[in-house]
Amino acid sequence: MEKTEKDILNLEQALKYLGTTKPTLYRWLKSGKIKGVKAGQQWRFYKENLIEFLNSKEKEKNKLKIQLEALVDKFIGRLKEQGFSGEETADIINKAVVVKTGKTDVQEVKPGAGKTDVARVVNYIIMEGLSSRASDIHLEVFENKTRLRYRVDGALKEVEAPSRELYQLVLVKLKELANLDQQKKGEPQSGRFEMNFGGRRFVVRVNILPALYGETATLLLINADAILLKLDQLDLSPENYKSVRELLNISHGLIVFTGPAGSGKTTSMYAAMNSFDSAKNKIFTIENPVEYAFFGIDQIQVDPAKGITHLKALKAVMNNDPDVIMLNEIPDKETAAEMMRAVLSGHLVLTQISEVDGSAALVRLLKNFGIEAHQLRTSLAGIVAQMLVRKICPKCKEKYRPDNKVLKYFGKDPDQVREEFFKGRGCGECGNTGFRGRTTIHDIIIMNTKLKEAVESNIPAGDLRKIARQESRCLMKEDGWQKAIAGKTTLEEVMKMTKEI
Repeated sequence: MEKTEKDILNLEQALKYLGTTKPTLYRWLKSGKIKGVKAGQQWRFYKENLIEFLNSKEKEKNKLKIQLEALVDKFIGRLKEQGFSGEETADIINKAVVVKTGKTDVQEVKPGAGKTDVARVVNYIIMEGLSSRASDIHLEVFENKTRLRYRVDGALKEVEAPSRELYQLVLVKLKELANLDQQKKGEPQSGRFEMNFGGRRFVVRVNILPALYGETATLLLINADAILLKLDQLDLSPENYKSVRELLNISHGLIVFTGPAGSGKTTSMYAAMNSFDSAKNKIFTIENPVEYAFFGIDQIQVDPAKGITHLKALKAVMNNDPDVIMLNEIPDKETAAEMMRAVLSGHLVLTQISEVDGSAALVRLLKNFGIEAHQLRTSLAGIVAQMLVRKICPKCKEKYRPDNKVLKYFGKDPDQVREEFFKGRGCGECGNTGFRGRTTIHDIIIMNTKLKEAVESNIPAGDLRKIARQESRCLMKEDGWQKAIAGKTTLEEVMKMTKEI
């Protein structure tokens, strides 16, 4: 049948018929989703092709709606598996979740919002993490599948992931919330937003990373209210608490907090900052990012895009008569040198670096940051190292006798051990792992004459670490032994976390 003029549309008519814009229409043409004929410089479109395209779009929309509904239904099922009652589950999924975005405005997902809205699905993914006490959420894409995993008590747990189409929409929404550039596909991006859940405020840090088959997303879930703890809430042993208080009572010097990534260093350093009287001290923090707003403390957000680096901020702070400075990281040798100038001019400086224990942190300060041995000898007051270990589930806790080789790892004669030990049998409350939650074990180094002499003598790194461990007030392994005796964790868990140190 021959086409009439009514069956053929020009560009402007096609745009009006489809209800779209030129860039979108050109993108559809380029991808082959829509057909058009170019006559000279003019585009022509057959109406029947546009109708076919719109029908396919509606099918695609319905398919996505079904996927969204299925994902939400499975989320609700997993909440019930965690032990939430029907009423509690309904409360979680219907509760308004306030999101403070990277643009500092507030979006509210209301209880009546559609079950198939992508924004609500993103909330469901995050809420499942929060309800299961996850520390981070991992969204990944591969050649033939996507993957969604939650890290709970240090272990990754995989659940059913969104389809590939839905995965892309979820990434778009996460970028929007974190105020990231939607057009940047080939470089890492980081941002954040805030959520209220269960009466608590959480910071969600979003890290987007380009991988082989597309962008991956890692969401770090930070309980903003739990960040601001007091020293006596850090589960320090009485001896370690006394050692940390001893360090914080000095008038000037360098105090370093260390531990592996994700070990709670920032929480411990914030607790230390919280112990200072801001009414009697001029206190500055230099952070990237600022995790919690302190009252009475001047906090500086590092922003390289605006020319605010750790180094420039530290130099500026030194012109403002500070008493205490917190530097949340040492990014380079230049910043390390400026930090040492601050310490040597009579200020108290707290900072953190990622290392496995205190002895490794001491070596890194000396060997990697270009700090002169005589400067470190004079300025370093001490190092507070920590590591997370899993706590025994209180619901299925029972007595047991550790294996002899485990007792020997702790330097004990099995025949002489009389202490009682506990483990988790495994139950529904802990997902049959025997553990629920985590606590810290510590390694406290306070500089003494022997350590200062070792630092300045330029001995090999291995020898310096050995002396540092010998002079430590309490090694992590020893602290872990005490926490196992107290029934907080197991000897096997401490052994697993410390055997490579």
